Amino acid sequence: MFHIFKRRPSRFRLLMDRATRMADRGEKEGLRDLRKIVMKPIQVRHITHAYSAPDHAAIEEADWMFDLGFNLLPDPRNSRGRSYFSEYCWNRRIPEASRQKIELDLATEIVLPTPWHPGRMLGNLGRIVKSDSEKAFRQDPNHHVVWLVPLEVGWVASGNHSIAQAIIAGSGQVTPKEAYDISDLLNEVYFDGRCWKYASEDNFGTFPRYEELGWAWEITRLLSALG
Repeated sequence: MFHIFKRRPSRFRLLMDRATRMADRGEKEGLRDLRKIVMKPIQVRHITHAYSAPDHAAIEEADWMFDLGFNLLPDPRNSRGRSYFSEYCWNRRIPEASRQKIELDLATEIVLPTPWHPGRMLGNLGRIVKSDSEKAFRQDPNHHVVWLVPLEVGWVASGNHSIAQAIIAGSGQVTPKEAYDISDLLNEVYFDGRCWKYASEDNFGTFPRYEELGWAWEITRLLSALG
């Protein structure tokens, strides 16, 4: 007797089927929570890796431009017809006055620090305590977070150890030093479960560092369509 085995849907397809049903019901807050669920393992991986790795062998720190993995992007407003992702973002930097209104709750938002220094990552444990005002997290000039709107993911450029401890303590707020609005890209770029593709082209694109970034991107596209 021959058995016909059906190929199981991919994790991406199962996730997006559920996300699409939520979008059909207009569940914006639910989709935002789902996006956080998708990205939480990446945050945990970056915070925890160094504690079980040899000294100075922590995972490579999170970097917004390289993690997303975009390269040259179709850009009809550019005379060359293309823009580097960094160039695209810098042209859409959110003004400083508006950035000051973005206050990220480290207990709930997806911010990606990467502890790496053996002494500092252990020395910081217990130094930020939610219930102790004297040990509360306070942002200083060393704390540098890059925030992408409307993806709502933050990358830590400096201050990795104290921001990681604030996340562990479930306490503290931080205002990003850099913030970029990438809304226009949501209509140009999509994730097919494997790699980025461009709406205006048929060829394969590049790959995100983590597939979950692609998942979060597609959830963001659903949210954008809801307005």
